[in-house]
Amino acid sequence: MNPQRPPLDQVAAEIALLSRELSFTGTLLYEGLEKPMNALKAGRAPRALGLADQVKEAESLRGSAAEILGELRLKSADFAQYGRDFSAPDFPELLHMAERECAFWQAFCERSQILLKKLALIADLEKLSPLGRAPIQDAWDEVRALAAAAEAKSE
Repeated sequence: MNPQRPPLDQVAAEIALLSRELSFTGTLLYEGLEKPMNALKAGRAPRALGLADQVKEAESLRGSAAEILGELRLKSADFAQYGRDFSAPDFPELLHMAERECAFWQAFCERSQILLKKLALIADLEKLSPLGRAPIQDAWDEVRALAAAAEAKSE
């Protein structure tokens, strides 16, 4: 027995809502990562920053973003099924946009998780050496580059 699919307009509305939620959560996550990175860049000691608490908070946001992304992927699959059922001229472009958005958020969540793991490793250090800072800065640069590319595309 096949459950009835939700109407197309409902699926589209849910995708729009999830997209906004993901954008909001992603912005909060970015800001949650930016604050400790700026403090570390200024030479502050990781332990003095309360980095462990900041990492936990950012990890919670990353987890929320990943959950929303999972829901968005499911709704996008429903939307794709409508695209196969109806030959509307706008569907291919809309599907492509949804796929790009999911790919961006997947990459953002993955790179944020890498950065969070690196930050968790140094959270209790009194001092961070330049050699220790380099891989963390590299991970942050990857997150920033993704965010900058997304910002440039939206303008």
